Amino acid sequence: MDLRSYGINATLVDERSLNLHKEQIQKGAYSGGVFYLPSGKYRVERKLGEGSYGKIYEALSETGDLYAIKVQNYRSGEEFQDFLKEAIMNILLENASHTQPHGPYVQRFYEIAHNASNGMIFMRIEPLDGTLGDLIRSHTPEENDRWIPYILEQIAAISEFFQTTLAMNHRDMKTDNIMYSMHGETPHLKLIDLGLSCMTYKGIHISGEGIFPSTHTCNRKSRDVSFLLMELLLDFRDTMSPALYTTLHKLLKFKTPRSECQMNGFCPEEGFREWVNSYEFLNRKNIENPHTTPKEIKKQMSAFTKKLKSTTSKKRRQTIRRKYNVFRGLLYS
Repeated sequence: MDLRSYGINATLVDERSLNLHKEQIQKGAYSGGVFYLPSGKYRVERKLGEGSYGKIYEALSETGDLYAIKVQNYRSGEEFQDFLKEAIMNILLENASHTQPHGPYVQRFYEIAHNASNGMIFMRIEPLDGTLGDLIRSHTPEENDRWIPYILEQIAAISEFFQTTLAMNHRDMKTDNIMYSMHGETPHLKLIDLGLSCMTYKGIHISGEGIFPSTHTCNRKSRDVSFLLMELLLDFRDTMSPALYTTLHKLLKFKTPRSECQMNGFCPEEGFREWVNSYEFLNRKNIENPHTTPKEIKKQMSAFTKKLKSTTSKKRRQTIRRKYNVFRGLLYS
């Protein structure tokens, strides 16, 4: 794959081509609230966020278009390579998914540049509207009975698509690392922060830095959705109804070899394993959660939604009947 249109003077042909030199990356700079990139000047409007990934700014181009610019500082050649790998993975995922419904499933990536004198990397990317956590917490539990099933169906489909096309696992799929852009009333979900991700592109194995450097488990399915489910159950219980919580909880239970019940020192039910840390669990054994395929997620969420509609209709009929009885009592009193 030719990477020159993104500011990387290289073609991805084998794993050796991942070892890029600084001279292969186009030059950029930042001064006085303005980013100077090969494509033009971008004036900072506001800071969007800051974390271990670096800083992200909203910036206005000379033509009046808004972009997000991610700024990362590298302290070594190894960190420089890690940031480039993350950028390349984003480019590959975007190219694989841009023609899919509601695609691409990652932020659009426009260009990368760096400043060798102060060890800074600049990435011009698509601005988004917020995180999945923001989206969920902006709705009531009653509203999330509809939102969360929709979101899980979309994430399951995205995960399976990337797993099928690029043997990709995100390995850090949480609500902060899933963002969205609104198109009318429909949120289009995007995966971000690929620093721990791994994938295979035409026989080329690519893996992020950190505690999961290996790619040998990247062909295993179900881990990303299971990891997200675990977070929703632990940290977002107050945003959903008890019925939805129970439904999601069931998705994290499945039959495993009895020996696996020794993980973390307990086994909740005979013949079942309840996930505590999905990555630690899956890295030990070649185990896949059968409940997190798009087909199974859709089946379970559809059953929940159907039951919800039935319950809602029953409550509505009861409310109408009560109001009628009150009105009838007033009319004939």
